[in-house]
Amino acid sequence: MVSCVMFTMEGLRLARAWPCVNWLFRPFRAQRFLNVRTYVRHEEGRGIHFIAEWISDRLCVSMGPALYSLPYRWGRFERGLERGGVSLAEPETWTERVTGVNEAAAIELEVRCSKGDAPRVCEPGSQSEFLLERYAAFNGCGRRRKRMFAIAHAPWRRRQADVAWSCVDLLSREFPWFRDCRPAGAEYSIRLKDVRMGAPRAV
Repeated sequence: MVSCVMFTMEGLRLARAWPCVNWLFRPFRAQRFLNVRTYVRHEEGRGIHFIAEWISDRLCVSMGPALYSLPYRWGRFERGLERGGVSLAEPETWTERVTGVNEAAAIELEVRCSKGDAPRVCEPGSQSEFLLERYAAFNGCGRRRKRMFAIAHAPWRRRQADVAWSCVDLLSREFPWFRDCRPAGAEYSIRLKDVRMGAPRAV
């Protein structure tokens, strides 16, 4: 299984830092991400492995590999609301587009999510639990040092979604195997609060 995950991180801050340090951290508090990941086992448990990750802030592109061995790349993110309200707090249909600044390619998709489908946690043993409920990341390919970090948050509350891809050049050019992939499903979650990300450790 390989997943494409798009999300926005807001209110990012250092947990153990003086207020003045977090004030300097303000430019990095909101980030948008597209990650391509797969699923791994390690002696410390099951987790995820990032194959590639596009991020909206150019200044952070070098920080991910240096600190966490994350494969960051710079991307431009666009989101369009089609219908279902005046904001993206509770949309019904919307579009997402990510353009790789250095790859000159993009992915574009439309997401449809029914408001009548109440968010719920993943059922034990389900495909959704396998894909979403992971609380460790194991990173490092090629010359990168192998590192892991732990994640802690409440269980995902998610809904089923339908996704129509109109362009996948960003992924198919980088990963030829992506052309042979077939969709297994899509999930949508509005938000999680109080997500904690641990410091990197050598693996």
